[in-house]
Amino acid sequence: MKRTHTSATVAITAAVGLALTACGGGGDDDGGAAEQDAGSGSLTISALNSDKEALEASIAAFEEEYPNIEVTTTWADVDQYQPTLRTQLTGGTAADVIQIWPGAGNSAAIAVLQPAGFLEDLSDREWASRVPDGLRPVLERDGGLYGLAVTVSGIGAIFNDTAMDEVGATPPTTWSEVLELCSTAQSAGKVAFALGTQDSWVGQLIPFSLAPELVYTDDPEFDSGAAEYTAPHFAGSAWSDVMAKYDEMAQAGCFNDGVGGTDYNTVLQTTAAGDALGIINGNWAVAELSNVAAEGTTFSLHPVPASDDAEATRMAAAASGTYGVNTNAENKDNALLFFDFLAGAAGTNAFAEINAGLPGIPNDEFELDPALQPLGDYFDSGRTYPFMDQLWPNPDVQTALLTGVQGVFDGSKTGDEVLEDMDAAWEQGPA
Repeated sequence: MKRTHTSATVAITAAVGLALTACGGGGDDDGGAAEQDAGSGSLTISALNSDKEALEASIAAFEEEYPNIEVTTTWADVDQYQPTLRTQLTGGTAADVIQIWPGAGNSAAIAVLQPAGFLEDLSDREWASRVPDGLRPVLERDGGLYGLAVTVSGIGAIFNDTAMDEVGATPPTTWSEVLELCSTAQSAGKVAFALGTQDSWVGQLIPFSLAPELVYTDDPEFDSGAAEYTAPHFAGSAWSDVMAKYDEMAQAGCFNDGVGGTDYNTVLQTTAAGDALGIINGNWAVAELSNVAAEGTTFSLHPVPASDDAEATRMAAAASGTYGVNTNAENKDNALLFFDFLAGAAGTNAFAEINAGLPGIPNDEFELDPALQPLGDYFDSGRTYPFMDQLWPNPDVQTALLTGVQGVFDGSKTGDEVLEDMDAAWEQGPA
């Protein structure tokens, strides 16, 4: 999932929640690294600037455990990183450990790099059996495991708890209650959800929060067969219900005026101040809101119901902070040793505590922020679906959604036209 960053401590994406206590993995588990002799020599890593602070924390913990391994890391922004990585892999100059994308959505994604022979199969590592089922569809291919998602992220309604108390509201559990909340907010001189699509990545988040229930509960294989698919797909499907609900929220006054001209920082400020009751965004925004809110203001993440059947509600959740081992790594043993450490409690938790994510492999040492508990509960009970774009065949499908939503708010597009544009992009085939 594309995203522009406003904080160095928050990772991209693009990225699935899980319950982090009383689930698989133990506090003494080190991901298998203890079974190996301490390494020596070198290790090279290439990663995104958005993960820098979190990954550096994991690397520091690794270097304490393995002081004889010299780690060198190079950093880049996403637009530079993706084409450079492919060039380096082809030319044999890529780092031992590389940041990659789950699924199939861009040129540095697993479904693109694995068929070219660039990624090491990690399925024989001790920790591989503990990768949650909810992450496997975007990390596995042809029977192998080709990525480690250090953290997971989810999308939902993040409410300003103080503002909700002021208007006497509670998080909605049905679609009718969502619309009632919008009315309640208006009566109090507020809006229910701050929204700004000037930063285009924001526009996809409401559809992504509604689609797991409206589309993928009945048809979990809706996005399967991306490489072969050439027929109309989104238009005329349950995705029409998603776009219709989006429009219904707009017509009900759920959002602020001037959505198209509002940027993400303004959305954060509006919600932090309590002028909006909340936003629909990723769990990373909890930390961002806390950074700009008055002391004592709290925020909490909740699912967005898409029908009046509360039991049917689902959440979008996805692998984030994902890394692979270069098949032709010069220091492959050290790369695998690093992965074993990164998959364990010490490596994972150092990363997750900084980027406001949740451990991609559960361990009982991680202290789950109560604000994120619903996300963990939904993943643990199997009520999540990956971020949709991770299973789309090329990034143009997502771009069609992003620019299309902007068009919906400026009046140049209808929801059905957005879906037709997404179909046209899908027909271009894999990235």
